[in-house]
Amino acid sequence: MAKASAVIKQSPEVISRSGPFGVVILAPRDIEPRLLEGSARLVWDLLSDWSTREDIAESLAKLFGEDHGVISRDIEMVIEELIATEAVVVS
Repeated sequence: MAKASAVIKQSPEVISRSGPFGVVILAPRDIEPRLLEGSARLVWDLLSDWSTREDIAESLAKLFGEDHGVISRDIEMVIEELIATEAVVVS
């Protein structure tokens, strides 16, 4: 698990395709492509530039008008999966 203050970004090694269905990614440690839709897609989009979990949660809380703490918990699993499959790089 990366520190909450870690800065993360989409890995340049990820193959991705976007469409109205969401975004499909194939990360270095994925066996099969992964579909990111809904808020997972928004997390992925926000990771196009270096960001922290806090920045992502803040952006999504503003977008959805939701509590920051609730959003933070909701995105935690998505971010951990992206880190585990090396879909994102951690600085």
